[in-house]
Amino acid sequence: MASNASSLHTVRRSMLLQRVPLFADFSAAECTHIAALLREQRYKKHAVICHANDPGNALFLLTAGTVQMTVETADARELVLGLLYPGDFFGEMALIDHLPRSATVTTLEPSETLVLMQEAFVDLLQRTPALARKFAETLSRRLRKACDLVRSLAFLDAHGKVARILFTLSNERGRDTPPGTLVEMRLTQHDVARLTGVTRETAAHVLRDFQQAGYVRMTRGSIVVLEQAMLAQLAQV
Repeated sequence: MASNASSLHTVRRSMLLQRVPLFADFSAAECTHIAALLREQRYKKHAVICHANDPGNALFLLTAGTVQMTVETADARELVLGLLYPGDFFGEMALIDHLPRSATVTTLEPSETLVLMQEAFVDLLQRTPALARKFAETLSRRLRKACDLVRSLAFLDAHGKVARILFTLSNERGRDTPPGTLVEMRLTQHDVARLTGVTRETAAHVLRDFQQAGYVRMTRGSIVVLEQAMLAQLAQV
């Protein structure tokens, strides 16, 4: 009975793994082999998956939910480096350079991950050129996004910063509906403030401006972007 249960868990993990772009070129048999090395983890909203400066010994593959990567500034403020969605991975830097975690990763909604330990990950990377190439491509895209973040912090005002995160969410998590681009995600004023580096009061003011202007419509469980082009203009993207 225990063996059957283990096999079922491996099959489930294999199916989840095949949805991760990093492993898109692996065969079903290869995914099944890797799945046996993985373990599943589930987290509630606002749970910390890993802290900055923790030792890094595992790669996390996000299979459900949304997480944010943050660092603490010199004046003890929290800066959001980016958001990750199902199919993304994190925790890889510490596995490569053997340094502590560079960021804290926290869930924005109930989330699930597959966890691959360091030894197994390094072995796969060395044996699989296609995986190493995809890995490098992903890191390159993240570096570009980090450059965009620096530009946003340096040159955009509060309206531009909030527009940027709403535009990004609509592109990365949205789906087209008759009214506009729907993002099924509960985002509070406090969440927006943390994602943009402004105060909660400023975030509330900007969101009110955007809703009154008809750019977005926000409810308890979703965001509808009605004027994506206007947000793009404000965000300078």
